[in-house]
Amino acid sequence: MTQHGVTYRNKNVEICPIGALAFYYFYRFHHNHEPWPDFSNREQWYSIKVLAKAKGPVDVEIDYNSHLEVINKAFKHANVSLKGTHTGRREGCRLADLLSIPDAQM
Repeated sequence: MTQHGVTYRNKNVEICPIGALAFYYFYRFHHNHEPWPDFSNREQWYSIKVLAKAKGPVDVEIDYNSHLEVINKAFKHANVSLKGTHTGRREGCRLADLLSIPDAQM
């Protein structure tokens, strides 16, 4: 199943998700010496996962429990009392509600 996500850059480099992804890729390909993908045709790189395991094949997705564990550790480290992998979806709706944004605009 193909899933899509959306993110926006932020002028504050410390919280910019695009910058964070760039640093992650720098770490992944430069520091971990993962081979650079062949972008000559889609079949060569479409199976590579954005978030791959640190060691092992890059075309295997991380399992839900590993994802959940990392997300919850990050929240705990940030001293935030949130849990779960869909927190952004839930909290985005709460914020929109607090800002009195009509449901039709969400």
